Amino acid sequence: MDTIYLTSDDLAEYLKVSRRQINAMRHERRLPAPIYVGSSPRWIRSEVDAYLAEHFRADS
Repeated sequence: MDTIYLTSDDLAEYLKVSRRQINAMRHERRLPAPIYVGSSPRWIRSEVDAYLAEHFRADS
């Protein structure tokens, strides 16, 4: 299985929120920590999915 990396724009589209909301979520630590390619953050999609599943499960 290939690892899928998401940029801020990709992640915003994937989560159906604005890029500004992604930045707010990053600073509020409501997303898994990104990795950096140069100075650009990237998220591993499977880690985002796991993080969200865990937090939604905890809120239920």
